[in-house]
Amino acid sequence: FTNLENVGFAFPEFLKSYPKSYKACPFLSDLAQLEWNLVNSFYAPFEKNYETSFLSQLHSDDWPKLVVELSKSVILMHSNWPLDKIWKSSRVKSYHPEKTWLLIYRNLNEDAVFKKLSSLESVVIGKLVQGQTLGRICKYVSSIQAEKIPGLFSNWAANGIVTSFRIKTSARRKSTSSGLSKL
Repeated sequence: FTNLENVGFAFPEFLKSYPKSYKACPFLSDLAQLEWNLVNSFYAPFEKNYETSFLSQLHSDDWPKLVVELSKSVILMHSNWPLDKIWKSSRVKSYHPEKTWLLIYRNLNEDAVFKKLSSLESVVIGKLVQGQTLGRICKYVSSIQAEKIPGLFSNWAANGIVTSFRIKTSARRKSTSSGLSKL
């Protein structure tokens, strides 16, 4: 390790390989991974949040081609344990496996935090991390769920998770305007 901060990198895997800790607390490795992700989120590079004014200038044909850029502090984490409940608990109890998706990010107060995601949120964030367009994401989710997406973006923008947008066009063109870039 070149930096003492990086010592925690291998700790979750170490816990998995240590039979006594794994038997006593099978979620301990995931909890250590959550801690490590919070550290990485906290130390991620800072970005300016996007300017909202250009969104009102978008042509309706551009919305399906819109790609949402997330903060570099955003980490999407899956666990088979209810880490949100375990984290909040003041003592170790017996927990039952429960599939959980967490969004880890640095909020506007510059604190690294996490939020348990609904299945819709986890799908949308996962697709955004992959760089998919809004049009493609809306086609993937049902029409009922697609109607909820604007509310999700409002919440994410208010928390500093969304940093910019770009219109996906041909791979040859590239230009930037008011925080909006064309690919």
